[in-house]
Amino acid sequence: SEMAAALYDIQDNYPTVNYLMIGDEPHSEDYTNYRTSANVHCVLFREEQAAYLAGYAAVREGNTSMAVLGGEPLPSTVRYATGFVQGAEAAADSMGVQVYIRIWYSNMTASDDDLTDYVCGWYNEGFQVVMAAGTGGQLHTGRREKRPRSDRHRLGLRRAEQLGDNQRCELLQHRGAE
Repeated sequence: SEMAAALYDIQDNYPTVNYLMIGDEPHSEDYTNYRTSANVHCVLFREEQAAYLAGYAAVREGNTSMAVLGGEPLPSTVRYATGFVQGAEAAADSMGVQVYIRIWYSNMTASDDDLTDYVCGWYNEGFQVVMAAGTGGQLHTGRREKRPRSDRHRLGLRRAEQLGDNQRCELLQHRGAE
């Protein structure tokens, strides 16, 4: 995130100031270097655990053809995707069924409507569930008439700027298509 990159750059400039970072760690802009100084405390969540449960539940509900859509292959998005796949595979093993999971990172170059059209293509191919992580809500904001059919499901990470300019919250939602 931009905030994590900014904190990475300034954390040592103000050693008497304490920083609390929620849901991220200070890192370079290209995500290649991570460093947390003594004056920074990070509260991290285990994205893969929540996604594992979502993948497990999706298969236990009878879904065997699913897709994972990520915005960019950033660490938190990859953890969500990995957790979802692991949960789905564990449920499939316990039930003696096979699952097919397609993974794609959009790199956020598509418009909301283009991304929605792309995912609708997956549903037309027979995918039952799309797990969306780190897409900024594009699957939820595309044109209503283009949204997936009502018998399909979207599972997704929705990011919301609810707490002010410098704070973000993340939650995993299970939503039936509207």
